[in-house]
Amino acid sequence: MMNSDKSDMTTTPTWRPNKSPEQSPFTISRYRIGIFCAFVSTVVQSSMDAMAKYAASINDPMVVMCVAGGFASVIALTYGTAMSDVPVLKTKVPFLFAIRTVISLCATIFYLMALTTISLAEAFVAASTMPFVSAILSGIIFRQPVPVRVWVAMVAGVVGVSIMVLDAVPEACVGFLYAFISTVCGGMSILLSRQVYRYENNTFGMVFWPNFMLCVGMAVYLIWSGRGIHVLHLYSILGYAVLLFSGRLLTIFTSRLLMTHVQTAIYNLQFIWVVLLGAIVFGDMLTISVVIGAFILITSTLMLTYYESKRSHDL
Repeated sequence: MMNSDKSDMTTTPTWRPNKSPEQSPFTISRYRIGIFCAFVSTVVQSSMDAMAKYAASINDPMVVMCVAGGFASVIALTYGTAMSDVPVLKTKVPFLFAIRTVISLCATIFYLMALTTISLAEAFVAASTMPFVSAILSGIIFRQPVPVRVWVAMVAGVVGVSIMVLDAVPEACVGFLYAFISTVCGGMSILLSRQVYRYENNTFGMVFWPNFMLCVGMAVYLIWSGRGIHVLHLYSILGYAVLLFSGRLLTIFTSRLLMTHVQTAIYNLQFIWVVLLGAIVFGDMLTISVVIGAFILITSTLMLTYYESKRSHDL
């Protein structure tokens, strides 16, 4: 009887802590959830960008960022308090949180500045480089090797986006510089989100702080410059705030499920929704370059998701 008890005790599995996000292989089910979230995020973010451009065309862009950031932070705080056991305003890694907040803030500001100077479609020429930026940064921060076939798929995606805007790209525009800076900051923000998840699961906190700082920073600037906070069309800003909250929440959640360069490569599909919205809602004409570029972009994204799915299964 005693031997039987000892045998049972020795066969009892011991608890092992979860591996960090950059070390643990992704299961197929987890990967598919991440792919689904990334696709949904492309729709939300393309709607968010379109709403941001519309709101900034009616209101002062600085006012749009101030008011939208305030509303988005209130939504994050309310939902986080009601739905999460983790305190929204507290963190175990304040320094890492602060760095990510500043970088996310820069990404939002520079992208909205880009949208006020160039078209939504043209901004994606720079934004399509985010998979490359993410792959390089992830190799530096997480020591993650990127297979050659994944690089090929990402290059094809950038080529596809470039072809789509071949007829619209101007020779020189400062807006492209803004968009590229925003892209670098956005890729770094997603990578830092994965780093934060190594220590805690404060998703709503990662949504709250960048939006709150966006509101405070823009409010200080508007008051200090004497421009004031004058809202001409509140509903467009509120719509942008809801989409800003939803887009950031989906981005942070997806960063837990997918490799960063895969996540950002799928985000290039966002350009297709923008082109379709322009054709259906605003009557923009589709050119042959747009059709060819869209085909290349879709094909490269499918290649990338297939390669990563196969690699995660092999792991």
